[in-house]
This record gives sequence, structure tokens and C-alpha cells, in this order.
Amino acid sequence: MSVAMTALLAQSQQQRRSGAQRQVRTEPKDRRPNRVLFCLSINNPVRKIIIRLVDWKPFEVIILLTIFANCVALAATTPYPESDSNDVNAFLEKLELVFTGIFTAECCLKIIAQGFVMDQNAYLRNFWNVLDFVIVVIGLISILLQRVVSPNTLDIKALRAFRVLRPLRLVSGMPSLQVVLNSIMRAMLPLLHIALLVLFVILIYAIIGLEMFSGKLHGACYKQNHVTRIWTIHDDAQPCDSRPAEELKGWNCIGVDYQETERENWTCFDANPSDKHWRPKPGITERWEGPNSGITNFDNIGLAMLTVFQCITMEGWTDVMYYVTDSMGPEFAWMYFVSLIILGSFFVMNLVLGVLSGRAFNKWNRRCRRFCRRCVKSQVAYWTIIVLVFCNTGVLATQFYDQPLWLENFQNKANYAFVAMFTFEMLLKMYSLGIRTYYSFLFNKFDFFVVIASLTEVALTETNVMPNLGISVLRCARLLRVFKVTRYWSSLRNLVASLLASIKSIASLLLLLFLFIVIFALLGMQLFGGKFNFETSEKPRSNFDSFWQSLITVFQILTGEDWNVVMYNGINSNGGVGSLVGILVAFYFVILFICGNYILLNVFLAIAVDNLADSDNSEDDKKETDEEQEKKDGEGGEQADGAGEGGQGGDGDGGDDGKNPDGIVGENSRAASGMERSIRLDLGGDDDDIDRRMPTLGEEPEGDGDGGDDSEAEETPVTTARPRRLSELNIKEKVRPIPEASSLFVFSSTNRFRVLCHRICNHSYFGSVVLVCILVSSAMLAAEEPVNSENPRNKILNKFDYFFTTVFTIEIILKVTAYGLVLHDGSFCRQAFNLLDILVVVTYGVILHKGSFCRSTFNLLDLLVVSVALMSLFSPSDTFSVVKILRVLRVLRPLRAINRAKGLKHVVQCVIVAVKSIGNIMLVTFLLEFMFAVIGVQLFKGKFRKCNDGSKSTEAECQGYFIFYKDNDISKPVMKEREWENEDLNFDDVAHAMLSLFATSTFEGWPGLLYMSIDSDKEGQGGTYNNRPPMALFYVAFIIVIAFFMVNIFVGFVIVTFQQEGEQEYRNCELDKNQRKCIEFALKAKPVRRYIPQRRLQYKIWWFVTSTPFEYGIFLLIMLNTIALAMKFEGQPETYSSVLDYFNMLFTAIFTIEFILKLVAFSFRNYFSDLWNVLDFVIVLGSYIDIISSKIVSSKATISISFFRLFRAMRLVKLLNRGEHLRTLLWTFIKSFQALPYVALLILMLFFIYAVIGMQMFGKIRL
Repeated sequence: MSVAMTALLAQSQQQRRSGAQRQVRTEPKDRRPNRVLFCLSINNPVRKIIIRLVDWKPFEVIILLTIFANCVALAATTPYPESDSNDVNAFLEKLELVFTGIFTAECCLKIIAQGFVMDQNAYLRNFWNVLDFVIVVIGLISILLQRVVSPNTLDIKALRAFRVLRPLRLVSGMPSLQVVLNSIMRAMLPLLHIALLVLFVILIYAIIGLEMFSGKLHGACYKQNHVTRIWTIHDDAQPCDSRPAEELKGWNCIGVDYQETERENWTCFDANPSDKHWRPKPGITERWEGPNSGITNFDNIGLAMLTVFQCITMEGWTDVMYYVTDSMGPEFAWMYFVSLIILGSFFVMNLVLGVLSGRAFNKWNRRCRRFCRRCVKSQVAYWTIIVLVFCNTGVLATQFYDQPLWLENFQNKANYAFVAMFTFEMLLKMYSLGIRTYYSFLFNKFDFFVVIASLTEVALTETNVMPNLGISVLRCARLLRVFKVTRYWSSLRNLVASLLASIKSIASLLLLLFLFIVIFALLGMQLFGGKFNFETSEKPRSNFDSFWQSLITVFQILTGEDWNVVMYNGINSNGGVGSLVGILVAFYFVILFICGNYILLNVFLAIAVDNLADSDNSEDDKKETDEEQEKKDGEGGEQADGAGEGGQGGDGDGGDDGKNPDGIVGENSRAASGMERSIRLDLGGDDDDIDRRMPTLGEEPEGDGDGGDDSEAEETPVTTARPRRLSELNIKEKVRPIPEASSLFVFSSTNRFRVLCHRICNHSYFGSVVLVCILVSSAMLAAEEPVNSENPRNKILNKFDYFFTTVFTIEIILKVTAYGLVLHDGSFCRQAFNLLDILVVVTYGVILHKGSFCRSTFNLLDLLVVSVALMSLFSPSDTFSVVKILRVLRVLRPLRAINRAKGLKHVVQCVIVAVKSIGNIMLVTFLLEFMFAVIGVQLFKGKFRKCNDGSKSTEAECQGYFIFYKDNDISKPVMKEREWENEDLNFDDVAHAMLSLFATSTFEGWPGLLYMSIDSDKEGQGGTYNNRPPMALFYVAFIIVIAFFMVNIFVGFVIVTFQQEGEQEYRNCELDKNQRKCIEFALKAKPVRRYIPQRRLQYKIWWFVTSTPFEYGIFLLIMLNTIALAMKFEGQPETYSSVLDYFNMLFTAIFTIEFILKLVAFSFRNYFSDLWNVLDFVIVLGSYIDIISSKIVSSKATISISFFRLFRAMRLVKLLNRGEHLRTLLWTFIKSFQALPYVALLILMLFFIYAVIGMQMFGKIRL
């Protein structure tokens, strides 16, 4: 979904680019209708005055200011529980009448000036005017209803909620916002097809969950009081398996409380009155509603779809999986949820992969004219400033909590020194370059801001004016000067210039995103303001009780962190799942998440990547331009591409050298020159492109899968003579000959033993045997039990470990003997992956000569793995930590398989190239995160510490002991010592700050860090609730810059690198991609042969089953079957269940008739040659198995009935064959699967390695 937006943006960018080639023509002014409202002509004096007023520019400005004032009034409203109010809210309600009157007057004036609806340019013919009109009418209706009925009724509150749409009226007054929003609206149509597929996946999994997990999440742990014999539910209730012991597969409440397991007996009950096996228990009056107040379950289709949607967003999906596992065992739970995440989150949400690239590079040449300017721009001056910037950075990074006094004094004196030197540099540049020249460059403007901020900070701190308000943060702005190093780093300079250029492009979108957040924050205040008050728990920090808090909560939902928890609170605050209002408010959160996270934030990324220049391509283009210029000028030499020497070099603040001085495109030149952008869209692996890439000539012709032909219409195989890709050719790998140099100074190239070793190494079975040994030994690593080292299974596995280590050692010896170790070309260690093999066998090897064993990275990998295995096997004891580490390193064995699988090896090599190419992005991201870390240290160092006794606020008071009650039970008092504790994530020094910010950039748990920062007070003093709300801006800025922008740019660079690597084999081809596609299509295209039977009766049946009415009829029956499947709910009556079972039998019979008719019409061979028909047959057959098993198989059978119920939901898959766009998306989906086996294998290998490492290192930790 994310990049379907990119596709539409690509279209709009292309239209904009083609429009830029034409001269811009101003559209004529809207024609006014001759008569409006059937009475006012164009010559009416009143209408003339109104037209002049409407066209008057200040009138539009006044309306915009009124809208802004209305937004401020809406934000100033404070919602209270139980519809309470205060004087401010009462005043704002009166002020609302004034705003409504102004907007009503504006509406009436525009209707009189433009006409109402009949004319082509009438008022209601414009979308934004329609929005204004609807808002005004709803406002008037709400005012009238307030006079008639109580203002606190639900209808009036719902109408008031529409007032939050008024900020959208700002869009009608800002053309730049209209452009962005119109582009998004045009993107809705392609997004609709992907949305249908997403809805289809959600519906299928919801119905499967309804069939398999309905009513399974209501079992909970109860305990019986031995005196009263009353059963009470556990305080922290969670699903459990209430079946008898012989059928038990889930969790049965054992170990629910380690302190009380010995004394109290917990039992799992599912108090379901509709269950005929249920016997009432004393004290159990009602059934447990389920997890998250009954919101997370599969009891009906609505809640099932909501639960599936939450899982697709990947927020809290593991909790749902564990709930299901606890209630019914892991039999189907992991398959259901893992497949949902892979299909729903990884593939369906990212079907269309778009990569946008842009180029915007500006150059200018100026020469030095003054001696003073030469001094300022000299390399000595430049590098002196760079050294000072890095020294300043180092001094700022040395700050930490509770630092010694001498270090603080040194930092202060160093600060004064740096301020003086940077001030001297600024004044010298102003004097030598002139004020106009100095201010013509971006970095000089930034230097001026930094120096003024530094002087202001020094003045404020020395005069003790506001000394404790974080003014020292201003000095952290100097850290940005470190980017001046890009002057001599061309690729990094281009990257920084492109990132800065993108800031201008996304400004309008940022404003639109802010309006979106404001609207949903105001709507959230209307729906949930003052309602997040629950008796059983504290008030959640993420609430809608004020405008500022609403903004933070909406932004948190946009990031996806704990958005489902906020939704649960919103549903419970409006009556829970038992209330219609409680269910309806869930749409607020779903719409907010989809529009904000999946659409707006991805458009943000698309525009950012559009302005990001690929540094490698830009360098190539620049070199080509230089070469062409050299040819024109008749110069034979190559002009210098980097910085000039002496007077032509330096930091370029004067701008006289051959490129932008500080590596940043100047503002004026950038504004004057149009940016040429090119957008490349990838759809299912094919590039619809404009980039110059080296082509290939198609692929092998594939079958169309549209049925087939019988003996009456036999299709002959189609062959085409054409050049093919190198990757398509199945060329037998050439055997590497024995190097002529001697091996290990002993074996010559003709030695019989060496020749024998060479033959063994190159035998076809040798590699297969080694690969099987690698896989089996890897599986044995996973089978070890780290908790009980004396387990007999571990002893058996250790014996096999000796065997496999011996096999790998023999392999290394054979290869080293055959190819030599390292001295000559072709030796074992000359290949990277052989080095991995060696590492398992030998600790290290000396790389000496070409062609030897150790000159290969893969050989060194083999050597490493075998070395570690030998050292771990022959180590005498496990007591040494080094030995334990070596044994953990045995998990590197699966990496040896990389050298044996060509496709996997190619993927790994692409990953290595990608890592090399994104070094600049990593550097910029690191520098930005480092700067935020230094600012965080200035703001929060030592302020996250607090006493574990909440009644003590300072470190001096946090002494002695205090009493707390376990589980909030006054009968369980516990004495505990007071401690002044620090949070795990803090900003006490730069290292901890960067770790905290890295956790924030992953979006995991960042709201907790945010609220700790908001509550923070002085050093040595505990936090105070909502003490510093503006501190949220620090996290918002960090998330936008790093998480929304830089991290996604990082991912984009990896994608581009993979695409470029995939095009390397076409680099010598003269055809571009469009020409290549035309040739491929011409070579692959073949006529579709349609089967038409010759027999009369068979022909009539064939005509009937292929007719349009029959197709629509089957489509309608599938939809009715879907509705019937979705009508199931937990606790339904027995009669209702019987009716649904009859419907299932009816639909099964109808689809059986369809199968028989098509089988007769197409004959056996032609019918089963179409995969869709095969799927229909499997579904019909599975449906009969489902019906028979439900009648015969008992609940205690080995095969679960729930498995066969999957065939009911599979009928929905038949819908995919009924829509052209859905078939296209399904084809793209399947193609993406075909292209990802080796990538998926690499990911699986990494998962396996880290899982085994985790098992070995953390297996004995008790949770």
C-alpha cells in the first residue's frame, strides 16, 4: 500500500514535468453567472458590491485568520468527565456563535457572487466550497438543536464533532496544500484495488479465526476459598485451556503465582452458560469477557476483523498469538498468525515497490580577487575551523551526570574559547567577503545563527538571567557545523545537498500532516475527552483530555506504538464491546492509523526520496558533463573534480570555486533553477522506467494458465530463438585447476596425492555431502538443551559434534592440499566464504600468496567455523567464559551453506555491496542522532532518577524503609528499602542518550520515555506529573528527522543498490529498458487458444458455464456464502447453528454442481489444466470432508475438525478470479514470492543463528 501512493505521485510529477516544458498560461478569471438565485442579475448594485468584496484579497485573508482563530478556540476547549464545564468553555461556546455567523455570512456572500449550483462556476461546483457549506449547515443545525433539546445529548455531541473539520478550510486558501491534497486524492483509485485485496485478506483470516478460535478466549484462572467455597477470578486474568486433562493442549493455570502455587489451587474455567457441559460454580456469576475487556477475540466477524487488522499492523500481534496458544495449544496458532504477518504485513501491504530518484545539482564558478578572501578560503583556514568544530563536539560529548567540578570548569572555559574563535571567524568573513556575499550562502547564514545563539547563551548565563531553562542547548547547534567537512567529500556533499533540498519540497506536506493531526486531535477531544477514567486502573497517560495531550496521543498512534492500547481504552470509555457506540469509535482509530501511517507518512517518504539524489549516479552524470565540456573546449586534460588548491579551495564561503562552497546548493540558485526529477516505478519486479539501464532480452515463454486444450485442439509447443540472460543459462561451472605453485611447500602440482584431493573436492557428490553435514549439524545445534547440561540427549549430540567437526576438518585439509593455503592465486584462503569454513577449524591463518586457500573470504569463513569447533571440543572445561563463547560461535556453521548455494551467495554479495554504498547515509544518520543525543544530555541528564517510594521526591528524602502492598492487597504488606533508582534508558551521558534515541527510532516503548521526560524536574529531584510538556517537541522532531526520514531513506538506498546490482549484467547492452520490454513482449506473446467442444450437448453446457450471467451468478453465490460464514458469533443458539450448517451444505451442493458442469464442458484434461479449476475442485472436496468429519469425528480425535473448516473460508479465494485488477495484484503477489526465495532463506538463516545463540546464552535465565 505504501508505494501505491508513490505510483500516483510519479504520475503527478510526470505531468508537472511535462507542464514545465510549456510556457505557463494564466487561466482566465471565473465567469460570473448572469443571474443567481433566480433574482439577482449581474448588474444588480448589491451583487456588484458583493462580487468586489469576495474578490478583494483582504477578505480572503480575514477569513483565513478567522479560521485560524476558530482552530485556536477549539484547541483551548478542555473536556471534562460527565459533560462538566467551566467558565472558559462557556465563553468559547458563545464565541462559537460568532464564528458560525462569520462563516455563514461568507457562505451567503459567495453564493450571491458565484451562484448556488446551476451555473458551471457556481459555489457548490467546487469541492472546497462544498466542504465549507456542509460545515456551516451542520453548525447551524447544531445551534438550532441546542435550543430545542439538551446540549449534552448524543446527537448534539455528534454534530459538534464536525466542527473539527474547519481546519481543512485552510487548504482552500493555500494553493500549495491543494496541490498535495489533490495528488493524494488522485491516488485513491489505484489504492482502492490494493485496499480491496487487503480487505479480502482480513476477511479470510477473520472467517478462519471465527471458525477456529470462536469462544476460545474466555477461559480464565479461578481459585476457591477454602472457607466460603466461593470461586474468584485471578486479578491478572488471561486465557487458559479449560478442557479436561486428557484433551489439554494449552495453559492450565499452573505457575500463575509462584508464591502461592503451593498453597492455593488455580483452576481454568470457561463459564459459558450456553455450553451443555458447564456446571455452575459458587461465586461465578458471569463469564470472563476475554483479553482487553473483550475487545480481542474472534467471537463475531466484527471483532475478528478488528483483531486481524491489529495483527497486520504488527502492534501487539504476539500477545494475541499467545492468548490463542494458551487457550487451545500451539496446534494452529503459530501457523495462523505467522502466515498472517508474512502475507498481510510483509507482502500485501507492500505489493507495489516504488523507487523515486531525483537530481538537482547546481554549479557555479568564481575566482578569488582579494588576498583576504584567499586567506579565508585557504585549506589552512578551512581545516582549522573543522578541527575546532570537532574539538567543540568532543567537549560537548564529555558532559555527563554528576561530573566533577574541574571538568565542568574546563567545559565552561572551552565554551568561551570556542565562542570567541567562531565569532572571530564570522567577523573576518564578513569583512573579507562583504555582507551580501557572506549572506548568499546557506552555511554562512547558519554560522551567523550559531554565533549569535552562542553569544546570547553566554550573556544569559553570565548575567544569571534564566540560567536554568536549558539555554545551554543553543551551543549544541554548533554541532551541525561538522557538515562543513562535506566540502572535500563530494558524495557526502551531494547527499546533504539533496536532503536539504527535500526540506523545501516536503514543507507543504508537513503542514498538511500537521492539519491532519490537529483535526484528529480535536475529534478525539470531542469523542474521548475526560472519559479515560477507569476504576480498576490509573488514568492512562495517552488520553484526549487537553489539546496538547491529544496532539501527542495522535502522533503516537501515527507511529504505531501501542495504538491498539489507546483503541482499547477508547472503546471501554464508550461502553465497551457491549455498546454500539463503543464499537463505532473503533473506526476512529482504524481510519486514523490507515490515513496517517499508511498514506500520509508514506507520501512524506515518497517526496523525500524524490528529492534525494543518488550520489553515485550524480557523480557519473557530473563526470560525463565535464568530459563533454572538455571536448567542446578542446582540452585534453581532465579538470579537477574535487576542491581547488590554495586560493581556489577552502570552505568556499565566498563561492569562487568550481562548486558550491559548503557542499550545499545555494538558495537563490536552487529556487531559480527547476529541479529535473525522474521517477521510477517497480511493479512486481519490472521497471517502468526512464533510467538508463542495461537491458536483457526477455525470459523463457511461460504458459498462460488459462485452461488448456484437449485432443481436439492440441497446442504445439512454442519455441523462440533469442539471446538469453546469463542468469538464465544453465552453464556448468568450470572446474578450477590445480595452481602451479606447490601446496604447503610440499605437494607439487603433479603430486598424485594432491591430484586425488583435487578430484575429491570437485566431485559432484562431495559438495552435496558437505552441505548435508552442515544442515544436519545445524539442526543438532538447535536440538541441544542448555538448561540441563547433563541431559542424555546432549551427550549423544556431543558425540555427533565430534563426527561433524572431523568431517569439516577433513574437508579443509583436502582443499588446502589441493589449492594451497594462501601464497598463490586460486588458493583456498583467497575466497571469502572458504575463510568462514576455516574459522570453524583453525583460529587464524597467514595470508601469503595468490590463489591459495586463505585468499577467499568464503574459505576463511569455513576456516573460522571449523577452528571454533575444534577449540570448543578439545577445551577441558566449561568454566572458562572464552570456551563458552567459542561453543556459542558454532552457530556460524549454517553460514557455510552460503558458499554452496549460488543464489544465496549472490544475495549475500549484494548485501555487502549495499552496505558499502550506504555509508554516507549511515554517517549522516549517526551525526544527526549524535547531535540529538548531545541535546538530550543537556535537557535530561540526571533527571530520570527517582525514589522507588513515590511519596519521596528528593534524593535526601529517599532513605530508610517503606511498606508496599503486593497486588494492591492490604493483606500482603512487604517491607522494602528505599532506593534512588535510575531508568534503564536515560540521558546521563552521550552513550546512554544514543541508546535511548536508538530505541525511540524503532518506535518500541518510546511513549514511556517521552512521559518520563515530560515529568522530569531538576537533578536530584524526582519527577512531577506533566511538569514540562514542551519536552515532547524534542521527541517529535527526532522521530520526524530520524525515524520518518533518515531510516526510510536508508532502506530506499538498499533497494536502489539491489536494483543496480541486478542490472550489472546488462551494462554493455545498447538497448534501454523500454526497448528491452518491447522485445520481450514480442518474443513471449502467443495467441490464447480457446477450447470449444464439438459435441452438441457438451457445447451447450460449455456455452452456459462460460456465459456472463453464469459468472455473475457464481460471484453472487460466493458473496452470499461469505455473508453466511460471517454470521457466526459466540453463544449463538443451537437452532441458529443448525441453520448455518444447512446453508453450508446448500452452498457445497451448488459449488458441486458448478464443478460437475465445468468438468463436463471442458472434459477432464482441459478442466484440470487450469489452476483455478483445480482450486475449485480442492475446495469442493475439502467441503465434503468438513461436513462428514463434523458429523462423524469426535472432539477427542487426533485430527482436529477445525482444520477442515478452513475449506469454508477458502471459498472466498474464488473471488480473486472474478476481478481483473485483483488478478493483476495476485499475479504481482505471486511474482514477488518467486523473486524472494534466497532472501527469505538468508533471513531464515539469520533467525536460526540468533535463536541458537539466544538459547545458548539466555536459556538458563528464569523469567
